[in-house]
Amino acid sequence: MRQELETSYKLNIFIPLAISVIFIVFGLFFTVHLLQHQAIDKDKSVIVDKFYKALENELKHETEVIEHIIKHLSEQEEIKKLYLERDREELYKHLKSEYKYINSHLDITHLYFIDKNSSVFLRVHKKEKFGDKIDRFTFREARILEETFSGVEFGVLRNYTLRVVYPWKIDGKIIGYIEMGKEIDKIITFLSKQLDSEIYLFIQEEIYRDIENSFLQIGNYVIPYKTYELPTDVLKKVLKKVLKQEHYQFEIENRYFHPFSSPLYDSSQKELGFVLFLVDASFEHQILSFLMKFLFISGAFVVIIILSIGFWLIRKKEVEINRLANNLKNMAVKDELTTLFNRKCFNYQAPLELSEAKRDKKMISMLMVDIDYFKLYNDTYGHQAGDEVLKEVARTIKKVFQRSGDLSFRLGGEEFAILFKHLKHEDISIIAEKLRSSIEELQIEHKKNEISDFVTVSIGVATVNVDDDISIEKLYKFSDSVLYKSKTKGRNRVSFFNGVMEKELSKEPI
Repeated sequence: MRQELETSYKLNIFIPLAISVIFIVFGLFFTVHLLQHQAIDKDKSVIVDKFYKALENELKHETEVIEHIIKHLSEQEEIKKLYLERDREELYKHLKSEYKYINSHLDITHLYFIDKNSSVFLRVHKKEKFGDKIDRFTFREARILEETFSGVEFGVLRNYTLRVVYPWKIDGKIIGYIEMGKEIDKIITFLSKQLDSEIYLFIQEEIYRDIENSFLQIGNYVIPYKTYELPTDVLKKVLKKVLKQEHYQFEIENRYFHPFSSPLYDSSQKELGFVLFLVDASFEHQILSFLMKFLFISGAFVVIIILSIGFWLIRKKEVEINRLANNLKNMAVKDELTTLFNRKCFNYQAPLELSEAKRDKKMISMLMVDIDYFKLYNDTYGHQAGDEVLKEVARTIKKVFQRSGDLSFRLGGEEFAILFKHLKHEDISIIAEKLRSSIEELQIEHKKNEISDFVTVSIGVATVNVDDDISIEKLYKFSDSVLYKSKTKGRNRVSFFNGVMEKELSKEPI
């Protein structure tokens, strides 16, 4: 190990210098690029608020128009008369032309006459369907409040519709209700163009569970409305990023979009899904692209100047740099996972320990430790859990062998070794058994262990007198052979080799 530490090598720092300079200069370049992207992203994010404010204003205006129409209808004597006479057919004939007009000119899509008991007396927009009960939030609120109530919600066909419900009164008494609705897709389309954005409505799949639909479905969402056609794979990627609230931009068909999302609620504040906004930032990105090209060329010129000067200085100081570099080499001696010494350290340190034992006329012992059925543990619980077992075993080894002269190693895989010097009268079997029992007492579940419900270890202990004939290779061979004996005798036990006789210590007292 000493010879390896003294090995010198030539270090050329021009490449790291070049990387550093390039990293710094172009790091600044990309920082500017990122900040500009974030500035665009922040600027475009206000589109979401603008959309909802504009939508609120549009809905308020549309509500006022619808309320005016309903009031006009409710005040017509002929309509009152036909409704009170329960003449559905004549009422429909009377309203047919008027409904056709407001449908074609004002996009009114729903007109209901509803009885006091919530039953539909007449759907002017679909006269053949009547008699069913209405139980929408807007209708319930109008009944409770006994005044006009409006809101946006889904209907039977899952149309996102503005609904206005008017309690129809004669002489202060409610005779029924008039409801008028307008699907708001055209409003959304209008606003998307005004705000230079594309819009997708993502509605929870369960809302469409009981009806037939041909809408595109992605994950747990159905898309009943959109103002732009993205390829499905692109849309899935955008959706994944947006749902994780990651900043994301993408380019398609020469348009650059910044996606944002916002929860979508109906008038009862039930969450229906969310709105995906694709805000067009193509103009801003064209300006940014021009700026980045200019900065890139400027940065490349700066890098060339700096590296040219750096190359000259490095060559001038090369001898001194190389001398300093020779002193920087290190050797790793610890196992990264368990923090025990590694095999390389064992190969270097074990002969030194043997020499010290000879010099001090002490015994030397080596424990070989192997986790029982460890491959089956990994197969059952996974390698991450296996790593935790290795850490726990290592911690237990360090806890049991904590004297300053005790050296613990991870030789590889699930195999460990402990090397220590001691006097002849010390009973090594006691401390070896303590290690075995301490590991089992951790009670780490191991269903595939054939001799216990928990993680156990097999241990082989070799203790030798240090004479001129002993070598670390022999000591390793002795301890490995008795480890093998522990495993063949049933595992979860200690086998002991003292150079002359062998004995076994099992987990059960003899």
